[in-house]
Amino acid sequence: MRILFLIIVGSLSNLGLGQESAVKTFEGFYNGSNLQIECKSSPITPWQKCDCIDSVSVNGKKLVNPINNGVQVALDKSKNLEIWDKVDVKIYYSKTAQLRLLNPYHFYPQKLKTVDTVYVNYPFLIWETHQNFKDLRLWVQIEQYKWGDWVKVGTNFNILSDTLYQADISNFAHAGENKFRVAVSNIEYDHFPSSELIFQVKAKKKAKAKLKKNDQKIVLNQKVDYVLYNDKEEIVLRGLSNQIELKHVQPGTYFLFYANRIKKIKLKD
Repeated sequence: MRILFLIIVGSLSNLGLGQESAVKTFEGFYNGSNLQIECKSSPITPWQKCDCIDSVSVNGKKLVNPINNGVQVALDKSKNLEIWDKVDVKIYYSKTAQLRLLNPYHFYPQKLKTVDTVYVNYPFLIWETHQNFKDLRLWVQIEQYKWGDWVKVGTNFNILSDTLYQADISNFAHAGENKFRVAVSNIEYDHFPSSELIFQVKAKKKAKAKLKKNDQKIVLNQKVDYVLYNDKEEIVLRGLSNQIELKHVQPGTYFLFYANRIKKIKLKD
């Protein structure tokens, strides 16, 4: 019987050793907060408290009792951490479960910074960034000075693992002098703009807009970035096109901001 018992124990031990965990990694900067987490046991079950955690390590050191109430990775139990120390967290959990982080944006560096380098090789705007923390939800947005203010143009560029980015700005640049910059932003509305880039565009005609009342549209001589405001300074239409449909716009006075110009338009019944 003793021999049989040893064989059973040995078999169970081997099965345990053969199991593998999934791992969720996170890099950020410690600010005294704990990392909020949720888990689910299958794609069709709801997100809930985690009971699938095997272990957690912070900067290579395993935490003792790392989970608080099933919803927090207790970083404050890591006695060696000082405020704004960099943290590399590894959460090992069951391969059959899913795990997500709820508050990675709480672990921004002490001071965000703008891009390292930005320049124009027309029609491309090019920049570099080395502040790459994929879970911290940082992005770069392109901004153009026009209509008396800095205006965001184009889509956001999420900062992940890449360091070199470029964007075609030919649809936004206008004839003559242009001013562009890029800004690092985050979901907490922090905003870190680069220095402005001033350059000339000669191989482009001056943008013009013409109201075609019978066709109920505005026709432009080139594809431009535009915003149509009513007399209450409310946005009615915006887009990037060489024509603007007005069939569903009510009669009244409007102001068309397009390229680097502003045009007053009156629509009648």
